[in-house]
Amino acid sequence: MCGFLCLVNYKENLNSVRRKLHNISNYTNHRGPDKTSFFFNDKFSVLFRRLSIIDLTKKSDQPIISKNNRYIMVFNGEIYNYLELKKILEEKGYKFFSKGDTEVLLNCFIEWGENFIEKIRGMFSFCIWDKNLNKFYAFRDRFGQKPLFYHHSKLGLIVSSEIKDINYFIEQKNENIDISKKYIFMSFCDNNKNTFFKDIFRLLPSRKLIYKNKKINIFKYWSLNIKENKKYDVDEFKNNFLDTVNIHTKADVKIAYLLSGGLDSSSIIAAAKHLGNEINSFSIIPENTFDERPYINSFVKKLNFNHDYIDIKETSDNLDVGKVLYYHDEPIKGSECIYQYLLRKEINQRNYKVLIGGEGGDEVLGGYKRMLIVYLYTLFNQKKFKEFNECLKKSGMKKNLIEKEIKRLKNIINKKISDRDDKTGFEFLIQQKKIKYKFLSENWNDLKTPSKFNFFKQSLYNSITYNDINLALRMEDRNCMSFGIENRVPFLDHKFVEYIFSIKYEDFIKNGIQKYMLRESIKNLSDKFLVNRKKKSGRPGNDNHYIFNIIFDEFIDLLETKKLNNSFLDHKALAVKLIKEKKKKSHITSGNFYFRVYNYLKWKRLKL
Repeated sequence: MCGFLCLVNYKENLNSVRRKLHNISNYTNHRGPDKTSFFFNDKFSVLFRRLSIIDLTKKSDQPIISKNNRYIMVFNGEIYNYLELKKILEEKGYKFFSKGDTEVLLNCFIEWGENFIEKIRGMFSFCIWDKNLNKFYAFRDRFGQKPLFYHHSKLGLIVSSEIKDINYFIEQKNENIDISKKYIFMSFCDNNKNTFFKDIFRLLPSRKLIYKNKKINIFKYWSLNIKENKKYDVDEFKNNFLDTVNIHTKADVKIAYLLSGGLDSSSIIAAAKHLGNEINSFSIIPENTFDERPYINSFVKKLNFNHDYIDIKETSDNLDVGKVLYYHDEPIKGSECIYQYLLRKEINQRNYKVLIGGEGGDEVLGGYKRMLIVYLYTLFNQKKFKEFNECLKKSGMKKNLIEKEIKRLKNIINKKISDRDDKTGFEFLIQQKKIKYKFLSENWNDLKTPSKFNFFKQSLYNSITYNDINLALRMEDRNCMSFGIENRVPFLDHKFVEYIFSIKYEDFIKNGIQKYMLRESIKNLSDKFLVNRKKKSGRPGNDNHYIFNIIFDEFIDLLETKKLNNSFLDHKALAVKLIKEKKKKSHITSGNFYFRVYNYLKWKRLKL
């Protein structure tokens, strides 16, 4: 796990490039605190920061150069099947001088060319420069677990793990106002190639970028097939899950685990414990959030492993959110991100360098409440009325609520309304011209043409390739890498996801129970009290509490700072409304919107 900055055919004096890269390396090394390295060439220059996880020796330092000096590569991530690939390459006559996955990755490219990416199982962003052809390649993993940004101008191409490194080379930094509006008014974030900065783009997941003769070409190298061909088999699912967890627990450093009172993180720990791994897990229970300790305590007692609750109250009350935004480069979405940032700070101080969490479980297995709605709609649409009524009855949801949601979903699918049409409220009234800002519908149920009217699978597909998971993975990566920690998410191993999506959709929810397959497969390894838990709670965080009880005065001061005023926010109207709601204690649902405005204004103050 590392960070890098690449300059390709960059038309600037090499001495100037050298000086700038050294300057950048002096002001931050959080993505790679173990070693900083450089490579300089009039065609290709690199700054690399290393976080040592596999093969801690200098033999796995980067950039790595091929034995014939033709290829130079920088790599951020982990290749989980590198030992199997290494064995294949050795049988073909390749010799290795290191014990890490970086050297294996480069030799895979040399042996199989661009299509080698099909053989890779892992999380990654990496770049390869072909010296002979003056050709540059960049690859990002299938779900976007690792970041990759680029900027192309008449000076050349810049590719980096962080936006702030690119901005160091850009004289005129311009905000992407359209993205800021979508974020503030519609809460959209990280769901396309555009960033909060004009002319700086993210390479989307499952893409490769090729740069030659001053031209960029981007290709999609992987797509998730949603075609179903098998029924759920409890042992097959269990074995696939154990295999996925197993490959994610390999490291030459200490591993920590996140633990909430939910199914996803606890299932990973139960599987890791079953596989013989030492378990050290951590939780936070911030004020004014749902207390999950009864579930956590029961689980820890049942499986008997090391667990700590981290008290972050004092640090959260005094934290300057600007520090979090500095590491993220872009605005964040909710206060839970701040609490997770502080949790990782404490984990880092306990000398852990790898953190495994349950991110992706809800997206892959349909754990969100809205997925139950789509599941019921799919049953209804396919005229499976018996199954529909049985699921509806056992889900515990009120029939009139379900019918209302299904009617609304049907209208969305038929393009009669946007799923944002019912969110007019005050969010749109604080603009100076009092005009609703219109966007195209971009949401979890923006359904394309699904096969056999399988809206449930299509919604899952959208969640893990377009909407939900992109922001969640950004939060995971930036929060962890702020403190030199590698984050791993077994539920987003692409082989495991491909297996999940091959199973018939009816098996995802049974008897009104969501994530049925995971519950059944893990129940004999885990704690039944937690496995049988039906009520789902989100990540610890409370935007209303954070805005009105922790940073209220600072927020008012920000709104009254004239130099921060802009064309689409009426600061005065916002301040008046905030103070009024504080007095009346009427801030029931507005906290998340206010949080977006607050941290957007904090972000505007940063010099990124």
